[in-house]
Amino acid sequence: MLIVTHKPFVARTPAPRSAIWLLCVVVPLCGCSVMNATKLPSTQLEKTAVKTEPKSEQTDAEATQAKVELILATAIAQENQGEIDQAMASYRQVLHYADNDVAWYRLALLHERRGESNEAQAFFNRAVEKNPNAPELLCDAGYSAHLVGNHAVAEQRLRRAVELAPSLARAHNNLGVVLAVKGDHDGSIASFTRGGCTPADANCNTGYACLLESRWDDAERHFEKACALSGAPPRASQGLKMAKSMKAASQEDGRIPPVANFEAPQQ
Repeated sequence: MLIVTHKPFVARTPAPRSAIWLLCVVVPLCGCSVMNATKLPSTQLEKTAVKTEPKSEQTDAEATQAKVELILATAIAQENQGEIDQAMASYRQVLHYADNDVAWYRLALLHERRGESNEAQAFFNRAVEKNPNAPELLCDAGYSAHLVGNHAVAEQRLRRAVELAPSLARAHNNLGVVLAVKGDHDGSIASFTRGGCTPADANCNTGYACLLESRWDDAERHFEKACALSGAPPRASQGLKMAKSMKAASQEDGRIPPVANFEAPQQ
């Protein structure tokens, strides 16, 4: 089972940059959300209907709110039409007039969509500050923190996300990635399992996370375990070959071979 939910991100590890994309490809339901802007949680998105009272009867606050709602509706439409630069400009215009929850969140996600994890942090941090109990937001913000190497914050946010929404598979899988990077392999496998992975898939995912950390022995061990389990996916043997190859190359001359492109199994 696998759904690719985001473009590849840059990790902090010493693994080759050609390998960085692997984790998002091989781990089921991981990464940041790219959900349609019109499907934001109802707790975050207010109705965007513009007030119709005559301008003379509106207070300054009401007029500003009406302007914000109109610009926000425009930004959402632009995003849904794939006009990302225009949408980001509109969301920023919203923030010029109001401290708007949706604008903070969408700008964070759009920066991530463009691979700009560092730029996304300020927007995610502000969004979480305003909505500390929104599981989807915490899931996205946690994974984004992981991508810039802030694993303590990532783990904290992801644990809170699964506490608030135990059925949110993406949060469990994102937490599995963070725990694997941290070296908590048992916790990683448990999180992947709670996210819907089979034992073989859970070991594969942990193995790939170890690869991105250049922990060849750990990766090899998890791939071997995955291969020995019932229903082992083809990527288990592929990952094992990769781990052995990278380990041998690093022992010989420090060279890490290019990573082959793997086709991720689709759900």
